[in-house]
Amino acid sequence: MTHQIDSYWQFDPPDQVTVPVAKPRLPSFEEIALYMRRIEQSQWYSNGRPLVQEFERSLESHIGGNATRVATVANATVGLALALLAYDLCLR
Repeated sequence: MTHQIDSYWQFDPPDQVTVPVAKPRLPSFEEIALYMRRIEQSQWYSNGRPLVQEFERSLESHIGGNATRVATVANATVGLALALLAYDLCLR
């Protein structure tokens, strides 16, 4: 069903709107137990060490070609800020 919008300010939405929601598919403990043990053994509980570095190398290898450097970040905001800085597109 398509609703005609004459003006942004005069939009009359339908009475019932269904908004789809994504349900996360989390791994079971068995699927992540190996990684949890490795984290415990390394004593690195932050985003900076062995497993993250291994993931970055694996991703860089998978991308290949023009990928000269892969860096994981905490969220999309940080990633976008780094991309802007890398291309010198933001004001400092």
